[in-house]
Amino acid sequence: MGTRVTKFLKGECEIHGETNFYIYKEEAHKCVECTKKKSKEWRLKNLKYVKQYSIKYNKKNKEKIKSLRDIRNEISRRKTIENHEDFYKKFGDYINDVASRIHLESIPRSIKHIKDPTEDKIFNFLIKAKRAQLRSYQIFRISSYVKWQHLKSLNLRSATEKQKSIIREEYKRKAKEIVDIEIEKILQNFNKNK
Repeated sequence: MGTRVTKFLKGECEIHGETNFYIYKEEAHKCVECTKKKSKEWRLKNLKYVKQYSIKYNKKNKEKIKSLRDIRNEISRRKTIENHEDFYKKFGDYINDVASRIHLESIPRSIKHIKDPTEDKIFNFLIKAKRAQLRSYQIFRISSYVKWQHLKSLNLRSATEKQKSIIREEYKRKAKEIVDIEIEKILQNFNKNK
């Protein structure tokens, strides 16, 4: 009826056209796609049975499941390490160059998780990291000044909730303004020295 492809035979289905068929007594027996669809429908109708079966299966085959999970985890871990090594081989020098030129104190570990990395994406990521670094420093620095301006004290305990919210909004706003100016200077210097 058709050519043999591993454990399937190629054949003609009324619904799916030419596709894989399960083999029974060396002949094409059932369309794989139709069977999967019927199986899914049956599982959805009989959720209670499926759940009971999976619980029984899990109890009986704990070691097998654990070994399969360990194998999958090991494969995943190896792929992740290879991807990270490839990433740093390809972009490591560029990352270090940009980080040193913008005076980034520490490169976030999440840089290796950039999807489809390019130099532009990496540059934007590093600028965001620098912005976060500057912002945390400026918020710390300006918060003291703003607290003193409003309360004549560095402690917020004596402030009302309204005063606290006003103070927090003000020092966050001022910190953002300063950080925007500093990032603009960093970008100008970076573009000058390209």
